[in-house]
Amino acid sequence: MIQDIILLILPLIVSVTLHMLVVKWDFFSSLKIPINTKLFGKNKTYRGLVFVTIANSIIFTGIASLSPTKLFAWPLPIIGAILGITYILSELPNSLLKRSLGIPPGGKSPSHQFTHRVIDRCDSALGVSIAYTLLTNLNSKSFALLFLAGFLSHTVFSYISYKSGITKSL
Repeated sequence: MIQDIILLILPLIVSVTLHMLVVKWDFFSSLKIPINTKLFGKNKTYRGLVFVTIANSIIFTGIASLSPTKLFAWPLPIIGAILGITYILSELPNSLLKRSLGIPPGGKSPSHQFTHRVIDRCDSALGVSIAYTLLTNLNSKSFALLFLAGFLSHTVFSYISYKSGITKSL
């Protein structure tokens, strides 16, 4: 199962890190259109949705095709795309919650910073874990391991991207 978790998370780490660089350097600016500014804020754009979906499809396909594990009934590019789009879409409910609480895009709650930081790391990990479970009929123990690995990976790489100057906030 550990190899499968790495196989799922590594492409997402690479895709999302590349997306952070795309945002930092303002590549593909024609897609920098907010999905819905009022509901999700200005930072949730079609650029992220398109870029992470396509990048994860390509990276997942490359890594999974080298893996001796052959669990997939679906074509690898489709699984990669589903996991990529799920990662991005899973962040939207949290953004909606923040907007409804009056927290600005990219901002943090002044009174519940720890809670919001945990939710920020859990949303995509939960979404990807659910999507992968639906694609492969994952058991509950494996689901929990995948979720925990996703949460921890997101936490570590958020810290690394902040410390390396890729992102402006933790």
